[in-house]
Amino acid sequence: AGLLLCGILSDTLIFRSPTATPRDSLAGFLPPNDAQHRGEGFVTFMIKPQPGQADGTEIRNIASIVFDTNDAIITNEAVNTLDATPPQGRVTTLARRSGSSFQVSWSGLDLGSGAVAYDVWVSRNNGPWELWLRDTSDTTATFAGVSGSTYRFFATARDGVGWSDAPRFAADTSTLVGLGSRLVNLSTRGVNGTGGDAMIVGFYVDSGTGGAPTKRLLLRGVGPGLNRFSVPGTLADPRLDLFDLGGVVLAGNDDWGLGTTAAQLPAEFARLHAFGLTTGSADAAMLVDVNASGYTARVTGAADSTGVTLVEAYDADTVFDETSPRLVNLSTRGRVGTGGEVLIAGFVISGDTPKSLLIRAVGPTLGNPPFNVPSVLADPRIRLVDGAGVTVFENDDWSISPDPLLITEISRRVSAFGLPTGSKDAVMVVTLAPGSYTAIVSGARDGTGVALVELYDSD
Repeated sequence: AGLLLCGILSDTLIFRSPTATPRDSLAGFLPPNDAQHRGEGFVTFMIKPQPGQADGTEIRNIASIVFDTNDAIITNEAVNTLDATPPQGRVTTLARRSGSSFQVSWSGLDLGSGAVAYDVWVSRNNGPWELWLRDTSDTTATFAGVSGSTYRFFATARDGVGWSDAPRFAADTSTLVGLGSRLVNLSTRGVNGTGGDAMIVGFYVDSGTGGAPTKRLLLRGVGPGLNRFSVPGTLADPRLDLFDLGGVVLAGNDDWGLGTTAAQLPAEFARLHAFGLTTGSADAAMLVDVNASGYTARVTGAADSTGVTLVEAYDADTVFDETSPRLVNLSTRGRVGTGGEVLIAGFVISGDTPKSLLIRAVGPTLGNPPFNVPSVLADPRIRLVDGAGVTVFENDDWSISPDPLLITEISRRVSAFGLPTGSKDAVMVVTLAPGSYTAIVSGARDGTGVALVELYDSD
């Protein structure tokens, strides 16, 4: 018989053989316990929890067993935890862009018995959902994708008592597979003067994420080579020197055909789609291998001569993947004139995905401390055109751009020095497809002066 009082279940068991006679006093009882466990018995029971009990509620059980007049045997406490809610599986957020093989991780939230297995689903290019992994206890795996494809993922989980969340066919996260994009050519054309009007080109190479320890660059200072493009007033004899952040000269060249890398240069010009230089010309060019750091290329004219000059930096690596070092920043300080003497920064984006850039033309802020540059351009304007000559974007005063708060946040993230609110400096934030582009810096109302044009990879 059973009786439930105040949460206590009592049960009295009487063992009697239905065929036993009164004279057989031991018939129907369990035999004595032995090493083979004969004589052991058990009692099982089930309970139904009261309605409204929360997940995680513990139901504790202790049994007191009494045989005849012997002392009670108290069992260990058994604890059962209620779990009436399915778990929630989720794929961890992936990077916006991934290599051809990448790690996918997932987890499950369950306050009861805990998530023990998962189904992971994938969709390619917004196509139908497919089950990638079924009932796996793993929480990470490598996925092999196809370059140029976007992959979406979600996961469902199963807990320790068998509950599962239903497939929801909505992405937890997504990623674009491919090498991405990179800046492969940075160039600036302007009037190269003397002293504070000399063209100074700065650039930065980042360390990548495990690629080669150095990056090979093709650097060029072109003066007479611009004559073929009918550019007037070119610098007749440019000299190109490369400095580290401490001002130490790392490499230099006067006439490209006389440098230590001269024999390699014609083939590199062709491979990198740099226009050729006439044999024996006074243009400067060299190949250099640099570590991840910042550098400055300075072009000077023989005997302090001046003229229009093109300064170029090409990524000359022969192998590139998502781990390789990259060119991530170009800045040129030079004098902005009018007509053909405006400051022009060209760049090429290579790859299979768009690239986000911060582009700035700084004038009045250069005249403030700590820079204190004299004769700055008071009101620079910047115009961005694509390879077909179509204007993509333009800006005059950065504070009245479409999103000055975004400009401030990105400038801080890429370590660009701040600009005063309301200054006349010009800035734009753009996302561009692979291709060639030109940023043209001029002065409002034909103003002239020294300006700094900057290009930052903001991905």
